[in-house]
Amino acid sequence: MTKGIEIQTVHQNARDYIKKYRDIPKFLQFCKACPRYNRCWACPEHGFDTEQYIAAYSHVYIIGAKIPVPASLRQIDMSSEQIAQAAEGITKAARRILDPVLLSLEQHIPNSLACYGGTCQLCETCTRPEGKPCRFPEKRRPSLEAIGFDVAATTQDLLGIELLWCKDELPPYLTVISALFTRDAIFDLTF
Repeated sequence: MTKGIEIQTVHQNARDYIKKYRDIPKFLQFCKACPRYNRCWACPEHGFDTEQYIAAYSHVYIIGAKIPVPASLRQIDMSSEQIAQAAEGITKAARRILDPVLLSLEQHIPNSLACYGGTCQLCETCTRPEGKPCRFPEKRRPSLEAIGFDVAATTQDLLGIELLWCKDELPPYLTVISALFTRDAIFDLTF
């Protein structure tokens, strides 16, 4: 399901990106409507100040993955629940490839911080609802939306990709938007 993924990256000044695309109160309200709110260690409410979390970084590299949905799958008559499950399966398969690469970039680029493309997928069930600590705190990263960024505007404005939603059918493609914040500019971010 991950055949033909197109990757695009764009570099932005982090302060400019924060100023234009971040609205913590607005996107926190969206998070509060999600069933993962306060039930996943990578989702709000966070145990840290999200403004301070990225304040030290001067650059951000937005990484957009455009994942084609096979026409044969799109032609199957599915319920809205089946559509959502299929979309989740496709994005999870892509993230099994993308997330380790992001984490590797973070580990090999000094003074950098990765943000995954969506909610945490490290465990089948999160320990947060049980009041237990995260099993993988060294690998856990929040998404851009979990720290207040407008991913739809980011995708449209900076990557030129229209963010498509699953409504009555699977769209022609799905997107996963990740990021890497850095203190120093990287001249060639190949993903």
